[in-house]
Amino acid sequence: MKIVKSGGIVYGYGKKDYVDTMLTFSSLRDEISVVDDQVACPTWTRDLCNKIIEMVKGQRPFGTYHICSSGQVNWSDFTRKILEYKKRNMKVTSIIESDFP
Repeated sequence: MKIVKSGGIVYGYGKKDYVDTMLTFSSLRDEISVVDDQVACPTWTRDLCNKIIEMVKGQRPFGTYHICSSGQVNWSDFTRKILEYKKRNMKVTSIIESDFP
């Protein structure tokens, strides 16, 4: 299996995000296919905001910063965790990106 780093998954309150989309699907479907050959670092918006505030207060030098939570997960495992946490019953089938419709 080829693992491709796909970047961050930012989720939180406000605009619709990946977590909201999966929860919506779980109320409409019994099964979903999600890629497992891409990994990301899910980052909660509250953690991201707190880190930005910490950096501003600490007067960090001007520049570009990459901020995300630690760890990584593939998209299908992240989807399973979302559904498990919210106690939703939907089957998640792992596929590779080239099989995604």
